[in-house]
Amino acid sequence: MTLDLHRQLLTLGLSELHGTESLLLGELPLLIRKSHSARLANALAALRLQTEVQLLRLEACLNCGRNAVRPVPSLGMRGLIREMRTDARVAGHADVQDAALLGNGRRVVQWQLGMYANTRRVAHALDESAIVRWLDQGIAEEQRADVILTRIMAEEVGPAACRATTAFTATT
Repeated sequence: MTLDLHRQLLTLGLSELHGTESLLLGELPLLIRKSHSARLANALAALRLQTEVQLLRLEACLNCGRNAVRPVPSLGMRGLIREMRTDARVAGHADVQDAALLGNGRRVVQWQLGMYANTRRVAHALDESAIVRWLDQGIAEEQRADVILTRIMAEEVGPAACRATTAFTATT
């Protein structure tokens, strides 16, 4: 691959990450309000703060480039966030709603992990050490978010959603 193509890929990756984090930041207040589990709401509030910091880092990464870039979330991520928003607005049992929010949230985090890792590889190939460090921080934060969301699902929301579903099935 040519150096110019690598630079374009880096710019695209950073742009998509920034656009996605911006989009997610706009949706998190709704998700926090719709969370029935206090533990989930607190985790999402922490993710909101983390997202704000990641946006600042991504802006710094984009400013390292030669041209001004307009952040644009990927179409795939727009779809995931649209599903998350729709699920947050659907009426239903509180524990089942929280399970849907968590499932969608984990899908978003997994996508972000992949994008951060791919963009980091390109930055590394270009020997952009500052960008690599900033992306490494984003990867570590997304990994922690995934662990937290997974624990909430396994320890609280998942079992409660199963009990709610079982109780509903038994009454019908």
